[in-house]
Amino acid sequence: MSTVREARRRRLIAARRRRFGAWPGGFWLPECAHAPWLDPLLADAGVRAACVELTGLLGLGDPRHLQPLAVTDGPVLWPVDRATMALVWSDRGYPAGGAYRDSHRHTTHRHHVWRNDGAPYDHAAAVAAARADAADFVARVRDRVARGGVCVCGLDTELLGHWWYEGVAWLRAVIAEAGRQGLTLTTLDDALERHPAVPMPARAQSTVTSWGEGGDLRTWSGPRVADMAWTARAAELALLASPAPPSDRALRELLALQASDWAFLESGRLAGDYPRERAAGHHRALRRALTGTVDASDPALRGLAPDLTGWR
Repeated sequence: MSTVREARRRRLIAARRRRFGAWPGGFWLPECAHAPWLDPLLADAGVRAACVELTGLLGLGDPRHLQPLAVTDGPVLWPVDRATMALVWSDRGYPAGGAYRDSHRHTTHRHHVWRNDGAPYDHAAAVAAARADAADFVARVRDRVARGGVCVCGLDTELLGHWWYEGVAWLRAVIAEAGRQGLTLTTLDDALERHPAVPMPARAQSTVTSWGEGGDLRTWSGPRVADMAWTARAAELALLASPAPPSDRALRELLALQASDWAFLESGRLAGDYPRERAAGHHRALRRALTGTVDASDPALRGLAPDLTGWR
């Protein structure tokens, strides 16, 4: 029987093909985490390139973040450029600007009516700020790549339009501003054809990295969440040791249990009891699925990882 890890990788690729047709070989590793032992597994799956976080090893702003890196027996690795990402995704990034809508402060009826600076919200002023910040962003990226290279700026999609209400307007303005300022926008698949990979720094070839706290895995396996990590691993072993092929429901619950957000929220104490309650709920559902006490056609499965069907 295939391992859960292989099944997850195959299903992610199948999901891409179902939505977009061809798959050029790009792969987004969860939390931009990378370990050397992943390289041959990714290569065997047809992965050509993946994004990684190497700021802790290379240093913030190092020009090596702007070029693809070659490993001995795996895909090309594209470092994300933390210096550029921090212009947006940081405590002092653009979304913290005074004119933008405060996403945390509500009225009694849960309406957002305030700006970050405490004044009443003015949408026109906020959109104007988004355009100005877009122009500043493009100018800074132009300076960053003036001597060549590719700036990889990875942002969680829920930032744009959710936590940062004007984020979609900012992104639209970035695309327009890039044309005005002569900054070329590209996909990494296309960029890989124009930018040959250089050797991976020796230290990075033997280090586990992520974009979590400290640049390692402590966010997801540190003392505060060690029990959650062990529970998820024990659950995976229980599924693999099951005498009968596990149902789609069992695998889906395992993948939900292994979602990195539960440990992330718990590590940072960002959501009270919610992350542990969610993880515990998926663990209970997995155990029921493994014993056959849950109908695999349960309506609760609708919309949940449809590409897991036929994973074996």
